Amino acid sequence: MAGFTAFFSSQGKAVNLAEAGDKVNIVFTNPPVSADNVEVAVIEAPEGKEAKEERELVTIFGNFRDSLFNLEKFRIVSQGRSDPIRKPVFTVSFGGVDNTFDLPVDKDEGGLFDLRLDIKGRIAGKEVKDKNVALLHVAFKRDVVVIPIANGRVDKAFAFIRTFMPQWRALAPATRVIVEMAIDPKSLDLPLVKSDYDEFLRAISEAARLAHGGAVILCVGHGDDGTRAADGTLNTVAWTNLVPEDRKEDAEGRFFYRMNITEVDMTDGLPPAPPLKSRTPRNPIKLNALSELGDKLNAIVPKIEELRFHTCNVGGNATFCQLLADRIQIPVRSQKDFIKYEGFPGRPGMFCFYDGDDAKPRQESEKTELPMSKLTAFFRPGTPPPRFP
Repeated sequence: MAGFTAFFSSQGKAVNLAEAGDKVNIVFTNPPVSADNVEVAVIEAPEGKEAKEERELVTIFGNFRDSLFNLEKFRIVSQGRSDPIRKPVFTVSFGGVDNTFDLPVDKDEGGLFDLRLDIKGRIAGKEVKDKNVALLHVAFKRDVVVIPIANGRVDKAFAFIRTFMPQWRALAPATRVIVEMAIDPKSLDLPLVKSDYDEFLRAISEAARLAHGGAVILCVGHGDDGTRAADGTLNTVAWTNLVPEDRKEDAEGRFFYRMNITEVDMTDGLPPAPPLKSRTPRNPIKLNALSELGDKLNAIVPKIEELRFHTCNVGGNATFCQLLADRIQIPVRSQKDFIKYEGFPGRPGMFCFYDGDDAKPRQESEKTELPMSKLTAFFRPGTPPPRFP
């Protein structure tokens, strides 16, 4: 019997999974010969235990004549704020017209937008409604930030990070995610063992799976490009934290860590110049941990578009950034300025901005956006360096 049962279709086949940016068609199973006042609504539908109501995204109006749909108009319904960085859109085609609309980002979607069709109209003078319950799941890229799991006892930066990042996520919970990484519990003088990096590998791998091809942003501590002191006596080597280490600067402003990675570590792991055939680096455990991370990230589908080091100044050393990209075999970006936070830990209204912008008036966007104007370009992976026993 003719009615309003319909489904989403792509390349002539019914589909229940798509990606943001795709286009699908709406196809009627058995369209009526004639129908008036037809409304075809694309509805965002909560699935399972999602605590939200259904909402209209786009509605197409028209009529059927000789079983063909004639478009009269369409209505796209705005669902509030958008993510300035990730702007997931979707296109449905019906009645000979493509209807492209924003997918709402104001609620946590669990990585999938769930869409269905709600259709009504008049057939032979009678009101007919069809609530099509089959869902189309639309996947989309997300930005996932990795932060310390707790405030530090001596490193105050952890508290600033943990205050700001929930503000960042709250602007667009659908496209922004937070993953926590445990703080290294060991004493500074203990030697490294392979298992020390298990939590590092777990947290970043989890973030990559949640990103669905988006970015993983590592924000677990500090870094430097190796040029901070003009006299060459302080921080003359580029470095960045890989895991949260709750340690304090000494009287001369130096940091000492167990598990960070430095430019010296990275160059130490390169193939030796002839006539040498092999070399044993001083920190093979660190290098192998980064190589293993690369294995894990490259095995996750879809692969993340970047691993971003959201630590101070690391992007000022292009050699270091390229070495990281080569070792991890994932595109890398880093910051080229000091990152500052302004506000009170644990209270709303924290600002995040570049030190170079300190003298400028604070902007409301600095409460919800990570600074990006001084990010490096992408460092693309080159030839992977060797691994070590």
